[in-house]
Amino acid sequence: MLYPYIHPLCSRKSICFSLLYVLLLCLLFNPAAHAQDSASNRSKYQLLWRIDGPGIPHSSYLYGTMHLRDPRVFDFSDSVLTAFHQSKTFATELDLDSLMSYLFNPQGPVLDTTNYMRKMLDYGQYAYTDSLVKAKSGLHISQLQTKRLWYIEKLLIDQEEELAKAGNNKDAREHIFLDAWFHQKAASLNKKLAGLEGLENQTGLFAGIVPDLEKEMFLEEIGYYEQLNGSLTEWNKSRSALRGYYLDSLVNIYYSGNLETMNKWIASQEQEKKALQLMNKRNRDMTGNLIKLNKQGAVFAAVGAAHLPGTNGILALLRNKGYTVTMVPATFTGVANTYKQQYANLKGYALNRVGEGYSVTLPGMPIAYPLPGSNTFMYLSADEATNEMAFAYAISVAQMATDPGKLKEMVINGMAQKFGTQPRDVHTINYRDNEGVEGSITAQQVDYRVRVFLRNNKVYLFMHNIGSDQDTTAMQEYFNSVRMMDVSTTTMVYDTLSNQLAGFRVLFPSPYQLFNVDNKSTQSTSGRFAESYSGLDRGEQVSYSLDVMKTSPGYYNVSDQVMINQTKANLFSSDSLMQQTDSTSFTYEGHRAMDIKVRYSTGYNGWLRMIFRGNLSYLLLCQYLPASGDKAARYMNSFHLAPVSSTAPGVGFTSEDSTFTVSGPTTYTVTQSLLKADQGDYKTGMYRAGDSSLQATYLVMEQTYNPYYTNTPDSIFKQLRPPFTDSTKRVIAYHQYMQNGMYVYDVKWQHLHAGLYTTTRGVLAGRRLYYFTSIMADELETKGYAEKFISSIRFNTKLQDTSDISIARTGELLHNLHATDTTAFYTAAEALSNFEVDSTNQQQVLQTLLEPFPLDTSTINSTVKMELLRLLRRFSDTGLVQTATQLYQHSKNREEKNDLLWFISNLDEQGLQTFLTLVKDVRRQDVGDQRTFGYSVKRKPFYAKYLPEMISMAAASDDFLTYFAWHSSWDSIWKAPDYSQYGMAKLKPGLQRLFDEAWKEKEKAAFESRAYYSGINHLRTFGNLLALPTMAGGNVSRFRAMLKDSSSEIRNIGGQGLINAKGKPTTEQLRRLINDPVYGQGFISSLHDNQQLAVIKHLLSAEIVSRAAVFSYLNEDDMYVDNLQLVKKIKIPVNKQAKHFFVFKYKYQDAGEEEWQYIVSGPQPVVPGAFELSPSFIEDLKAEQVDTTDAALAATISDIYTESLQTTAENEDEE
Repeated sequence: MLYPYIHPLCSRKSICFSLLYVLLLCLLFNPAAHAQDSASNRSKYQLLWRIDGPGIPHSSYLYGTMHLRDPRVFDFSDSVLTAFHQSKTFATELDLDSLMSYLFNPQGPVLDTTNYMRKMLDYGQYAYTDSLVKAKSGLHISQLQTKRLWYIEKLLIDQEEELAKAGNNKDAREHIFLDAWFHQKAASLNKKLAGLEGLENQTGLFAGIVPDLEKEMFLEEIGYYEQLNGSLTEWNKSRSALRGYYLDSLVNIYYSGNLETMNKWIASQEQEKKALQLMNKRNRDMTGNLIKLNKQGAVFAAVGAAHLPGTNGILALLRNKGYTVTMVPATFTGVANTYKQQYANLKGYALNRVGEGYSVTLPGMPIAYPLPGSNTFMYLSADEATNEMAFAYAISVAQMATDPGKLKEMVINGMAQKFGTQPRDVHTINYRDNEGVEGSITAQQVDYRVRVFLRNNKVYLFMHNIGSDQDTTAMQEYFNSVRMMDVSTTTMVYDTLSNQLAGFRVLFPSPYQLFNVDNKSTQSTSGRFAESYSGLDRGEQVSYSLDVMKTSPGYYNVSDQVMINQTKANLFSSDSLMQQTDSTSFTYEGHRAMDIKVRYSTGYNGWLRMIFRGNLSYLLLCQYLPASGDKAARYMNSFHLAPVSSTAPGVGFTSEDSTFTVSGPTTYTVTQSLLKADQGDYKTGMYRAGDSSLQATYLVMEQTYNPYYTNTPDSIFKQLRPPFTDSTKRVIAYHQYMQNGMYVYDVKWQHLHAGLYTTTRGVLAGRRLYYFTSIMADELETKGYAEKFISSIRFNTKLQDTSDISIARTGELLHNLHATDTTAFYTAAEALSNFEVDSTNQQQVLQTLLEPFPLDTSTINSTVKMELLRLLRRFSDTGLVQTATQLYQHSKNREEKNDLLWFISNLDEQGLQTFLTLVKDVRRQDVGDQRTFGYSVKRKPFYAKYLPEMISMAAASDDFLTYFAWHSSWDSIWKAPDYSQYGMAKLKPGLQRLFDEAWKEKEKAAFESRAYYSGINHLRTFGNLLALPTMAGGNVSRFRAMLKDSSSEIRNIGGQGLINAKGKPTTEQLRRLINDPVYGQGFISSLHDNQQLAVIKHLLSAEIVSRAAVFSYLNEDDMYVDNLQLVKKIKIPVNKQAKHFFVFKYKYQDAGEEEWQYIVSGPQPVVPGAFELSPSFIEDLKAEQVDTTDAALAATISDIYTESLQTTAENEDEE
C-alpha cells in the first residue's frame, strides 16, 4: 500500500482528530492516571455498535478503529468480522480511492514540487530541518518530490516506528493500517465501497503553508529549540522514546475497547476552538451520510474511535435522529482469527472494468489516478508486503488509419518518454489470441515490464515492476490475470458537442475522450496547448478528432502558416507512404481555413480541416474508409463557430512601484519583478494578463534607467515610429505627442499572417519607460477592448519622474565619484558600466582621475578608479600615459598598482617604454600570482623592437624574469629556431633558480594552502619552460623529483621534461602518466607533436587512447571524473570497414550522483595494436540505450555517429 507512506501520523494540535492520527494528542496524555485500564482487561469492550431504526431494512454496524498497523488493533472480538463479512457496503471516513486521486492528481499535494518549507521557515530553521532530512533520507529537502510540512514531519517523526520500538512488536505489524485493511478486504469481497465525508474536510491536512502554531509545534518536536543545549541527540532519543511510550499506552487503552475511558481523555484535553468545530462538523457529515447508506442495505462503517463517544459523537447524533444504537457484546473465542485466515487467502484486488473491456488482478487497493489533463483514469496499485507495483488503463484511439503495430509501439514509447527514458527489449507477443507489444522501461530507478494491446480501437496498457531479485513470479501472475472481453456494440449516438469558452459546436460521437495536451500545468515552453477531443464510430469504421489549439497568457499566434506547416508535418509523419490527394484554402464563417485530404497506406482516407481564429485554431481530422465519405462531410459541415466568452479589461491593477494603474480582464501576474531586478543600464518589470478565452493577451513592461543614462525619446521608441519595417504587420494608426510632460507614442498594427491586432502605448516619463500592449483577435478588437485598456492607464503624478533623459549628466556623474555620500558614489560607480568616453569629455575624465575617490576602497577585481581609467583605452596618447603614471606613483594599493602596470603596458609605444621603466622597481613578492604584462602587448607592431631589451632585463633580474616567463611561456622564442636567434639560453640559469625557489616554497607550505598553490603555479610556469626540448638538458634531477610529486600536473611536466632531456621514465611512471584522468591525453599528444610517441607506443592500445580522450573530454569543465570503467566494446561498420567503439561508464567526483553515466568513443581500428590517437566521436549515452543487446546498442551508436557526421558536414558547409 502507498497509503500509509504518504500520510504522516500527526502530533499537531489543530488536526489531532484527522484520518491520519490515532485518537487525540497523545503527547499530552498522562498514562499513570489510567493505570487501572490494563491491556488485558477487555470486559468493557465497546468498539462495535449495531444500528437499527426507521427505514433500515437490515441492521448496520459502526466500528471504532485506530489508524495504525500495530497487531493489537487487529485483535478483533468475534462479532466484528462476522458483521463485516455479512455487510453489503463498507464505508470509511473518506473514500480512499477519491483521496488517492486527489493526492496524486498532477495538481495535487504529492506531485506539487513547490518548496513550501523554504517559504515557511527562516534560514536557520530551514537549515536545521534540512540537516535532519539529509541525515534521515540521504537527500536534501530540495531533492524531495514533496516539500510540505506534513510529508517532512512523517519522514522525521515516524510514530509507527516509535510505537514498534516501545511495544517490541515491529515484526508482527500489518503492512497496511487498519482502515485500509478493511477497505482492501471489502474490495476483494466485491462489497460496495463508500466514504462518509467529503474530501474538503481533510484537504487542509496537506496544505503547503500551515498556521504559525503548527509550524512552531513541528520545530519543537524535531528539537530545533533544543539544539543549543549540547545534548540534542540524547534529547531527540528521549523525545522519540516518550512519544512511543505514550502511543503504546494509548494502543493498550484502545485494545481494551473502553470508550468511556477514551472519552474522558478526549474531554480532558485543551483543544483549539477551530479543531473542535471541525471535529463536530465531520461527525455531523458522517452521521448524515451513514443514515443514507443504511437505507440502501447492511453497512459496516469503520471510523476512528474518537468519533464515536461524547455528546457530539456519532453514537449520540444517531440516537438524536431516532435510531437505536446498541453495543454488541464482545467475546473472544477465535472466530475473528478464522475470518482473518480466510481473508489472508484473498489474493490481490480484482479490478473489473467491464465497460472498458478488461479485468485484471492488482496487487492491492488501486488508486484511480487521472491521466494528466484528461477524462480518463489509470489504476495504480502497490503492495508493500510483496514489494509489487502495477498499473492498468484503457484508452480509445481515434486513429483508424494508423498501423496497429506502429500504434502499440507509439504507446509504449510514449509511456517511456513520460519517465524520461527509452523502452528496452521491445518485441511482439501473443496473449490469449491478442497480438501485443511487450518491453521494459525504467521509471524513477525501478524497472517495469509493459504490455500493450490494441483491441476494438482501444489501447490497453498493463505494467508491473520486475523486482530487484529478478523473481518474475508475481509479475507473470499479474499479466496472466488479464482478461479482455468484447463489449456489446450498441447503435452509435452522435450528439452536439459545444464549448462556449473554446467557441464551437459540432456533431460528435458519444461518448468521447478529452485530453489537455501541453497545458499550463505541464509547463509547456512552446506557448501553445491543445484541448483534444476524440471519438469512434466502430460500426462505420470512422474516427473523429478535434484539437482546439490555444495560446498561453503572454504568447500570441505569430503566423497561421506556422501552424499549417507543423500540422502537415505531424500528419505526414504518421505514415511515410501517405499521399496527399487535395488541398484547398478558403474562408469559413469569416475566418481563414484550409482543407487537406490524404490517402493512407492502410486504405483509409483522411480529411484534415484547419480553421484559424486569432489565438485559437481548430484542427478537425476524420479518418474513414472510402465508402464512408458522407460521414466525413457531415462531420466537417456540422462544425460551427460560436461567440467566444470573453472578459473586458475591467479589473484594476497597481504596479509594484505604485507609479501607474491599468485594467485587465483579470489581475496582472508579475512575470519579472522590477523591485528585484539588478540595476545596470536599466531595471525591467513585466506584467501580463489574459482573458478566459485566451483570445486576448495584455502585457505591460516598465523600465527604470539609471540616473546617468542618456538617450533621445525617438531613439528609445525606434520601433514605435516611422519608418515601420516589419513586413508581417500593417500600421493602422500612429500618434506621437506630449502629455503632462511625458512623451507618448501610440501605434496600432494589424497582423497580416494571423487574425490579430496589436495596440501599444509607449510612455517615457523622465527616466521611466512604459509599454502597454494588447494583442487580441479581431472579434474582440471590434468590441473596443483595446481602447478600454489604453484609456484605463493612469500615472501617479506624485511619483512621476520629471528629469530629461536627453540631457547628459557627465559632470554630475564624475563629481559624485568624489562624493562621501555612499548612495551618490555607488550609483555613479554602477553607471560606469554604460558610460562612454569621447572627445568631448576625455579631458574632464582625465582630470577626475587625478582627484581622490574617498569611498573607492574596493580591492575585489578592481577599484572604481581603474574601471574609469579603462574607459580611456582607445585614447592611447601622451596625456593618458602621464595620467596613468601619476596614478601609479601615488597609489598605496598594491593590487591597484599591479592593475596600473598591466594597463600601461597595453597602451602605445610610450606606454610600453614607461612600463619597462616602472617595472624595474617591482619585486616579485609584491606581484604574487598576478600577471604584469597586458595580454594585447604582443600584438602591438612595436613589440618585437623591445623584445631584446626585455630578454636582457630578464637575464639581469629574476624579478623581471618571473614576469617575462609568465608573459611569454607559450611563445615561439623558447623553441627552435627563435631560441638561438634571441639568445634565450642566458635565461636558463635564472629559470633554474626560480624553479628551485618555487619547489622549496611548495614543499614547506601546508597542503592546499595559498602558499602551496602559489608554488604549484610557479612550478607550472618555470617547469614547463625547463621541460622544453631547448632547455631540458641539465635538469634531469629536477624532472625525476617532479615525477614523484603528488600533483598529477607536476608529474606530467616532469615526464615530458625527462624524455626531452634524453632520460627514461620507468614503465610504471609512464603508465601512470598515460592513464592520468586529467593530463593523460595531453601527455600522449605532446609526445606525438614532438615525434617522441615511440617512447610509449608499446604501452598504448585503442582502448587506452579512447579512455584518455574521454577523460579529457569529461574533465574540460573542471567537473573531475576519476572513475571511468569500460562497459562494452562494440564493432560497427564505418565506410564498409569494421571499427571499434568503446562504451564507458563514469561518475563525477564529489558530485553526489548515485547513478552511473555512460559515454561512447570511437571509431578505432579493430587491428590489435593499432589506434587512432584523437578519436573524432565522443557522445553521451542513456542508461537504457546501453542496457540492451549488443546489436541494439550497435544500431544506436551507428545512428548517433552518422548523425554527428552529417552535422559536422553541414557546419563546414556553412563556414
